[in-house]
Amino acid sequence: MKNKTRIFAILALLMIAVSAFVYLNIGYVYMRVGDLAFGGKVLGVRVYNIAISEFFYTRVSLLERAPLWANYQLSRVNFINGKQSEAVRYADKELELYPDNCRTNYVRGLAYAYDDKLNSAIENFKRFNICFPESWAGHNDLAWLYFRQGDYDSARKTIEEVVSKYPTNPWIQNSYGVALMNTGDLKTAVYAFAAAARSARVMTEVDWGKAYPGNDAKIYGEGLEAMRKTIADNISLLKSKRENSKE
Repeated sequence: MKNKTRIFAILALLMIAVSAFVYLNIGYVYMRVGDLAFGGKVLGVRVYNIAISEFFYTRVSLLERAPLWANYQLSRVNFINGKQSEAVRYADKELELYPDNCRTNYVRGLAYAYDDKLNSAIENFKRFNICFPESWAGHNDLAWLYFRQGDYDSARKTIEEVVSKYPTNPWIQNSYGVALMNTGDLKTAVYAFAAAARSARVMTEVDWGKAYPGNDAKIYGEGLEAMRKTIADNISLLKSKRENSKE
């Protein structure tokens, strides 16, 4: 039954594409089909076929002037596929055409980060945070990068800029706890990790998926459980540190 539903959804996508050619701009059609295949819904059925989305996004990116978001989406697709240099290349193309599209700095920052080019990643997240100063995700990832460099003070300073705005955000509270623990404030870290654990405990898979850079709902459950385990591991590590310090 699931296979039939999937086939039906894919056929529906193709029918939309073919019929729309007569009436709509070809770039719009390519983008629309790519978006539908990238976690959209067709007749109430959620579709996720990254190969189809990549095909259509690639077609529209080859137009004389690709529309806004085309190369951005291709950058996301390549990031998810683990092709970080390609992700950066398409992000560069998006910003060349649309330099005001600040969100592209986020996905380019992720690509650089996963390619271990941390300084370049940091610069991109800084640019993103200038455009979106209250973005929890931008601050969280920038703090993560500072942490990877061993710059715990900068990680703490970065996360403190938004921590009071997101008291129930498990990513922010967990990162804050890690930053506190690594800068010696073990007492405050207890409260941060406790807040993270409470929020993660009641979080749904859909909630977790909103922070995931891809749209594959099949991994939402795994991601949520992995986050809960990370928080639990951090709580155990903090407990050991406090015992050793006789706090």
